Amino acid sequence: MLSLIGGILILLGAVFLMVVMSVLSGFAGSIPGMPAGATDILLIYGVVGLIFALLVLVGAVMMWARPQQHVAWGVVVLLFSLFSFISGGGFLLGLILGLVGGILGIVAMRLVIGQLLTAQQLTVAVAESCTGGLIGHRLTNVPGSSAYFLGGVMAYAYDAKERLLGVSHNTLYDHGAVSEETAREMARGVRRALGSDVGVSVTGIAGPGGGLPGKPVGLTWVALSARDVERAEHYVWDGDRITNKEKSAEAALVMVKEYLESLR
Repeated sequence: MLSLIGGILILLGAVFLMVVMSVLSGFAGSIPGMPAGATDILLIYGVVGLIFALLVLVGAVMMWARPQQHVAWGVVVLLFSLFSFISGGGFLLGLILGLVGGILGIVAMRLVIGQLLTAQQLTVAVAESCTGGLIGHRLTNVPGSSAYFLGGVMAYAYDAKERLLGVSHNTLYDHGAVSEETAREMARGVRRALGSDVGVSVTGIAGPGGGLPGKPVGLTWVALSARDVERAEHYVWDGDRITNKEKSAEAALVMVKEYLESLR
């Protein structure tokens, strides 16, 4: 009877571990700043943990099916439980380290951008649509950012993009708000409107709805405008709305950082 109860408890524990591993594996890929390689390693840990959890489940069933061998099967279950715990612990440790590393990386990038702008005596302004002010929020989290951050324009509607950023009416209706052409005009417009040296813009479909033929949910255009260069890049994020906004904001900051580093 005790073997049966123990087997049921271990079975429930194995199922719980499988569910936790699956949820955390999906969560790991959405951590801002989490390197792709680290996500792969976490996935391996998760798979190994699931395999051992399944073996624990098999051992638990055998303990119940063959009570005369419950001692032997109990040892097997104990060993596989230990291995499952180790691999699961490695997964969780990697997840925590990846999360901390990602956060530290994001903070470090903001500081580097501020240092580069200050050293080169340049200023930056932002034009945001789908990120809703998130880029400006992150830049102004750095003390002393008023020395190089002039401000931002959060232009969500077509009319706001036209009136505040000078985006062409024809551009919006011919190419749409989420397009390279609109992103470039937004970056130029905010640089002109606020008189900054660098203008960066983001426009995209954060989701979960809003996708169109040829423009899926997650599509985002990021553009940069400066005196000597213009560039634009597009991405297709696959997270939820909050994750897509965060990734878009980070992509814009990376673009600014890369441009400033190219001037050195």
